[in-house]
Amino acid sequence: MADEDPELPEYPGHSAAYGRILRLALPSAQGLSRAEEHGVVADLAKVRDDELVLLSQLRAQTSVPIWPDVIPAEIARRHIGATAESVQAIHELQTSIDTLHLTTQAASVTTREAIGELKTSIHDLRVSADTWSRRLTLLTVGLFALTVGLLAAAIGQVWR
Repeated sequence: MADEDPELPEYPGHSAAYGRILRLALPSAQGLSRAEEHGVVADLAKVRDDELVLLSQLRAQTSVPIWPDVIPAEIARRHIGATAESVQAIHELQTSIDTLHLTTQAASVTTREAIGELKTSIHDLRVSADTWSRRLTLLTVGLFALTVGLLAAAIGQVWR
């Protein structure tokens, strides 16, 4: 919840909310009206974390009667907000871990199935190679026998 107002010239580098709070909180400030007290509370929600730490150091020097209560309340509000964000992040992380676990299990099952199919394919290739090897051996033997037979027939024709 950043303060959109431009920074005040007497507090360079700080948010406008920080400057407004300091104007009201310094000992020179008079008592605050209800509207000004509400403004302090609203501005506290807008200051940066580092500015909140600086403002918390002004407890003893301030003339703002609500000061001892609003700073710790704002710090507690920010702690609660940060805790809620942490819890949400933990839930998202747990969801991501669960999704990763399920995805990994599914990939493992798919990999096992693919390995099984690969083993079957390799076995089929070995059987096919053995079958073709036997057929080629028989063909070679058959061609050899045919060649021997044709050679014998040719020799027989020559000798006749």
